[in-house]
Amino acid sequence: MIRLDLEVNEVDFIAALLAQVPTGQTLQAGMSNLLPKIGQQAQESLQREKQEAMLAAAGVEQALG
Repeated sequence: MIRLDLEVNEVDFIAALLAQVPTGQTLQAGMSNLLPKIGQQAQESLQREKQEAMLAAAGVEQALG
């Protein structure tokens, strides 16, 4: 498995490219699950970043308090 570290605009670009591929060709290539998979990984990444930011903020508050 390969994990990519993509910016939001890069994910949007990939989604736009995939949207241009005819459905039949996408199914034939076995790539119909690609866009949902990219979306899921992007969502998971955002969740991790939010959690890390919350933990960092809590650490700063604790250090200052």
